[in-house]
This record gives sequence, structure tokens and C-alpha cells, in this order.
Amino acid sequence: KPRIKIGDFIKGNWLYKKYYGIKYSEEPMAVKDLKIGGKDVMDLGVEEGKRIGEILNKVFNEVMDGKLKNSRPELMNYLKGEVR
Repeated sequence: KPRIKIGDFIKGNWLYKKYYGIKYSEEPMAVKDLKIGGKDVMDLGVEEGKRIGEILNKVFNEVMDGKLKNSRPELMNYLKGEVR
């Protein structure tokens, strides 16, 4: 068998393709991967504290359930209804 260069092996490897598909997808893997953050929640009038984390966790769960897309405009619109 001829030797395969490592670059050629990696390019054709399904695991490599799967890894980069997940890495560069819009799907968040954690709360920190959301397109919004704690500052956005505070800008809507929520004071610093545990409530910010609770709101972000709720938004993350909605995105993971497929009810919301991980896009900044959609998440901000959802936050406005959630905070008020």
C-alpha cells in the first residue's frame, strides 16, 4: 500500500468533516454560544444577578428545543417579551 499524506487523510475523514460541521454551525452548544449575552439582558432593564443567568438559560433551552433560532434579532425580540 502506498503511504497517505496526513493532509489527504484528514480531508477525506468523515470525523474531521463532522467536527468542523458542528464547530462552525449556528447551533449553540452552551449558553455562551448564544448570539446574545448578559449585557443585552441588562440593557433591557434587568439588574445584575441570578435573574440574568435564569433568563439566558431559558433562552438557551428555547433554542435547543427548536422554538427559536440563534439569531440576534429573534433572540432580542424574545427577550423584550420575556423581560416585561
